[in-house]
Amino acid sequence: MPVISKTKNENDLNTAEIIKPFVKIDEGLDDSEPIVGLEYIESQKKLLFGGGKTSYGDSARPNIGWIDDILSNNAGLWHTGSMTPYDYGAWTIFEIPENWANMYSSGRNLMVGRGREGWGTKMGPSLFAIAPWQDGNPPINNAQLSYTTLLYYGTTISESINGYRSTDTDFYYGGAWITNNEKSAVILLGTRSFGNMWYEHTYIAGHKRHVLIFFNPNDFKEVAQGLKPSYAPQPYALLDITDYLYGIKNNAKGYSARIDRENAFLKDCAYDRKRNNLYITEYNVLGTQKDKPIIHVFKISNSRSFNTLIPIYQLLLLH
Repeated sequence: MPVISKTKNENDLNTAEIIKPFVKIDEGLDDSEPIVGLEYIESQKKLLFGGGKTSYGDSARPNIGWIDDILSNNAGLWHTGSMTPYDYGAWTIFEIPENWANMYSSGRNLMVGRGREGWGTKMGPSLFAIAPWQDGNPPINNAQLSYTTLLYYGTTISESINGYRSTDTDFYYGGAWITNNEKSAVILLGTRSFGNMWYEHTYIAGHKRHVLIFFNPNDFKEVAQGLKPSYAPQPYALLDITDYLYGIKNNAKGYSARIDRENAFLKDCAYDRKRNNLYITEYNVLGTQKDKPIIHVFKISNSRSFNTLIPIYQLLLLH
């Protein structure tokens, strides 16, 4: 029976069980380069993964690979073109609808990207369409994969995402291309900072919120066609999902505390196109089982702009 705990007590939730032993799929990535993004491509029978370090000093390493659907035969690692992971990364991986990809991104139906603050990074998240199987089966190690740019901000305010702030809390880890009948949207999952800013070893903001930002895929189409610059697309909506999370400590004004190792944060999301469900992972949950992630499951509403979620259930994962 699906469960939602109104008191945010993880002991109320159902717990997932392990049905197959864990398999190491990230050959080539060391322990300091965690896998952040995963996506299964049914047409290729491949599980694509991406990760990599967040630091600037080791930014030239490839960070995209795959493993087959029986969790054997690793391949990779590869780059997106000649760019470094610090420019693009592969923290975010999700599927692009094939009909759209065939029309506008040369059949490349896997989206990869990243979004984080920091010196040397772009002023907003990046998104690129790739299809590693077009570059070999598999591509050779360290290959520079062909790609189509769909979102790539610059390093000045005039080429930044609206509301950009260089703080230690602005990250985007996951995304999805959601569809319902004739409507579609691209969403990115992450945290955004608000309030006053100050410097304390890094830039810090007064508070952060956990959000989904929504893009119109038509903007990406125009970028792919060369009709708009890559920094032109802007989110048309922001949805605050902080109040659904278990590991948030709110102050008197309802603002969540800044990110630290003792606070929860969003890790990734996955979209079930058949059931129209969005799965969001909350990691580092506080409480007696804080090492066990919680999966929040939402139904995407059929509203005009998609920016409404209906909670269905929550599930505690073994870890």
